[in-house]
Amino acid sequence: MNATRLQTGKLELDLAPLDLGPLVARTVEMVQVLAQGQTITYATPTKPVMVTGDAGRLEQVVVNLLTSAITHAPGTERIAVSLHSDDRTAAVIVRDVGPGIPVEALETIFGRFVQVNPHERPGRAGLGLGLYIAREIIKAHGGTITADSAPGEGATFMVRLPLLKDARQRDP
Repeated sequence: MNATRLQTGKLELDLAPLDLGPLVARTVEMVQVLAQGQTITYATPTKPVMVTGDAGRLEQVVVNLLTSAITHAPGTERIAVSLHSDDRTAAVIVRDVGPGIPVEALETIFGRFVQVNPHERPGRAGLGLGLYIAREIIKAHGGTITADSAPGEGATFMVRLPLLKDARQRDP
């Protein structure tokens, strides 16, 4: 994806009704082969979680979050992914148990070309665009993406998307 297209608001989405459950499940299965000894667990929702979305772009967001967790939490046992919904939104949550994100970096990690502690990952440094791209895709879907972390306690990323109006439901 061209970062310039994102920055200029020219991101084109192929929107359609979409059940996030199977999309997240496929993505977790696909990315599991990249894991460095971590097991990626996925709590499957009991009901469809319907949004209006671009399946390819939303898959890209989940891939970016999972590969970030794999990269920044090497040597940990698991990465947990869950999908929930309330009356208005769907929430995809990716949680790792790695070293966490420094508090001062939480405000900037969704920026372009931002890398947290690249010197701790020699030979594995990326461009610092994954979380930026994820944020822009989610914004284009009318949603939000946030990060929460405490040093030594891992990181949690949450993507919130509006539920499809005709499918607003509650998933226990």
